[in-house]
Amino acid sequence: MSILHFINEHLPNVIFESPFYYNNEYSIRFELGPPDSNIDNNTYYNVVRERIVALFLAIFTENHPMYIVGVSYEALGDLDGYIEGAIDFRQYSAAHTIENLLNKEDMDEETLELTGHDRFYSLECTPSNIDYIDILGLLGGFSQSGSYLSSRIYFIDQQSQLVFHIYDRGLDIVSPTKEVLVYLYKEFNDWILDYDRKEIDKVFKNIS
Repeated sequence: MSILHFINEHLPNVIFESPFYYNNEYSIRFELGPPDSNIDNNTYYNVVRERIVALFLAIFTENHPMYIVGVSYEALGDLDGYIEGAIDFRQYSAAHTIENLLNKEDMDEETLELTGHDRFYSLECTPSNIDYIDILGLLGGFSQSGSYLSSRIYFIDQQSQLVFHIYDRGLDIVSPTKEVLVYLYKEFNDWILDYDRKEIDKVFKNIS
């Protein structure tokens, strides 16, 4: 099944835009590092790695099919898009077959002029087909290479239909239904971001 067919059939109401958590009704936002911790130390990133990998493996299994959707921003004009250490989704996934999903115009809010495009790409695979630890490290900041993925990345599990997205210092998991998220809400409750905990608790307050 193509990624567009899958999204239209199973995730029609999921909005793949930042901030991912706030744009979707059924979602949980997790804090990746220890609260009030200095991010420039190994202890912080050891916790980040532990949490990201645990949450990833709670959703994805080695041989179950998944989609990876990467969103790369391309500015108009002669702007230099090179940033040291930045790796585009297409560069990283060059050894795989990448599908071009869609191009979305980005407009200046004040002038309404076109400033660039968001390019959506996808890859269908299983976790066993890719070095998912390396990808998670590039997104979560614990990669030994010092590089990072400059694209927004969404991991989609075909079986549960959960969508996994790492941003800055946090991680959002979105679902088309509340029920699929209940296990994650209970099992990893201590990691929920306190800033959004009250609203998240409201969503799951009637679970048994």
